[in-house]
Amino acid sequence: MIVRDDKTHARSYSDKQFWSIHIHGSNEPDPPHDAAYDAFVKMYRDNSSITSAYDICLPNSSLK
Repeated sequence: MIVRDDKTHARSYSDKQFWSIHIHGSNEPDPPHDAAYDAFVKMYRDNSSITSAYDICLPNSSLK
């Protein structure tokens, strides 16, 4: 993420925030979890804090 200093208006890459987008069909079940996936999720949760999350809907044509 790019963050802006409120005083100087200088922009820089954040070393504390991250933004990711995950694309999947809303009517499809999640893929099955295996041990590697569970280990990744545990490592992620042990080392981060999710402060906000958003769900957005895009038309299918925007994914092409």
